[in-house]
Amino acid sequence: MRGLRHVYMKVLRIKSTPHAIALGMGLGVFVGLLPIIPLQTVVVLALALALRSSKLTALIGTLVTNPLTIPFFYLTMLKIGRFFLPDGRGRLNPDHWTIGELLQAGWHFYASMLLGGFVLALPSAVVAYFLTLALTTAHQKRRARKIASCAQRKKNHPPASKLSTPSTDAAVSGK
Repeated sequence: MRGLRHVYMKVLRIKSTPHAIALGMGLGVFVGLLPIIPLQTVVVLALALALRSSKLTALIGTLVTNPLTIPFFYLTMLKIGRFFLPDGRGRLNPDHWTIGELLQAGWHFYASMLLGGFVLALPSAVVAYFLTLALTTAHQKRRARKIASCAQRKKNHPPASKLSTPSTDAAVSGK
């Protein structure tokens, strides 16, 4: 939990517009939920550059898929993809996946996973965008109020060295 809080605070402290931060997170979640593991970083950075969004939040967003979540997401992608693209050649048994079986299934298997990934990634990216937008907007407004409050306090209460006292007034005027 401590690591998640650190990432959360890092995202909130990025010096950019809430839209750019949220767009980066949405792109990261979208690309992170596609079955393109070796290319995620390259694809998300290219999209973030092209769409002028936060590259850091885009990279953080891809972490939605990690060694703990990949099996769950990939199986879900496959099931969703198979719903839309049924395979007449029989079902692959995820309990007995071998490299040979996956290569034999070929492009249909990958197309099913890719379609399932798009179906899963699109709503997830939209939710990530709006959630990140709301959080960063609220944080930046709160931070702006705090800065304005501190500036007002400094304006109303100048530092002690600039305060006028009778002894400093006499020394300045030469009396």
